[in-house]
Amino acid sequence: MKPCRSDCPQGDCANCVDFSRERPTPARAGVRSLEQLRQRCRVDEITGCWIWAGAMSVPSNRDCKPTTRVWLPDDSRPGRGSLTTAGRAAWILAGKPIKPGQVVYRVSCHDHECINPGHARAGSRSEMGAHLSASGIHKGSPKRAATNMASTLRMTTPVEVVRQVEALLAAGVMCKDIRVQLGIANNTMTAIKQGRHVHCASRQKLIRGASVFALGGRSFQAPTTRTGASS
Repeated sequence: MKPCRSDCPQGDCANCVDFSRERPTPARAGVRSLEQLRQRCRVDEITGCWIWAGAMSVPSNRDCKPTTRVWLPDDSRPGRGSLTTAGRAAWILAGKPIKPGQVVYRVSCHDHECINPGHARAGSRSEMGAHLSASGIHKGSPKRAATNMASTLRMTTPVEVVRQVEALLAAGVMCKDIRVQLGIANNTMTAIKQGRHVHCASRQKLIRGASVFALGGRSFQAPTTRTGASS
């Protein structure tokens, strides 16, 4: 590289330094003790939760909650470290064991912003899933679940049409003929045939043997040329 002036024979002053060369990035401060993490939290004196007040990552999916984030330096490799959740960092800085592949999750409280290591546990993802399933914290409110089910029932195929399809399948009518005559989509037809539709008799536990051809005022003429097992 050409020097910036005649009295700069090395060409390494601030004016002629080669910025294309790779340079080490400044080391991040991060956190190095559990007390530093606790100072970044709002401590709830009643529940004992350490409510994180630091940086949070905003997920692209609006249905997901923001996640705590903190830089955890690696003392064995100067200038290196990892960006992890504040809860996992608190667990490690507390000196608690964690195996490769394990995650840190809350068991004493379910505040997603709490990073108190005393409220957490380290385990596999399957163990975390089993705990969340048993706790029921992700099931949502009963009112919201009832509203969602009502919306699903309004948009789904009417129950009387499902009854017709079930009876015709039992009579040996082919699936494609039923779809054409009743105007049913292929995926709906498959769900009814496999008993997965929300209005299937096997799911609703309706009384068997009732006539379904008169329900809803709709009739169906079975093909006379093609009969046999449904496809």
